[in-house]
Amino acid sequence: MAAAMNGSALAMLVFPIALLGLTLMINGKRVAVVLRAERHGHGHTAEAIHAVRLRRTRRRADPPYS
Repeated sequence: MAAAMNGSALAMLVFPIALLGLTLMINGKRVAVVLRAERHGHGHTAEAIHAVRLRRTRRRADPPYS
């Protein structure tokens, strides 16, 4: 990236944005869950993420109401 921008300092500003984009591409929906859990001050972020995943799985497995 620095070579494309002729070694400018702008490359150093763009690099963190590129890393964030890569993280979003790889992790997808989980990034939003992590950010929401951190914003609400969860001391147990991993458990909060797991609970969301379990709820989502149960919702798919539940039969529709007739």
